[in-house]
Amino acid sequence: MKDDISQKATSAYQVIELMKQQALDEAKLDKRAKQSSIKLESLLDEQTKLLKEANERAASMEKRAEESEKDAREAKRHAVWANIIALVALAITAFQYLSGS
Repeated sequence: MKDDISQKATSAYQVIELMKQQALDEAKLDKRAKQSSIKLESLLDEQTKLLKEANERAASMEKRAEESEKDAREAKRHAVWANIIALVALAITAFQYLSGS
């Protein structure tokens, strides 16, 4: 009988120790999960900042592209006018040459 009580006490002690160990393991897992969650949140914040910066840069580049396109159209207009003036000057020169001959 004494052995039976002793054996049951030992078994109960082992169950208690096992439950304590499981509780410690769960606490460690919870701590790791919280740490991972914090890291994930930090990474998401960083990614959000990088996306915002990328969007701002893209908008800036788009604005510069529009300005460059506007400058290119203006330069083309100036080139057309320069060609027209050159043709008029050439025509006047040719007319003067033919009139003088």
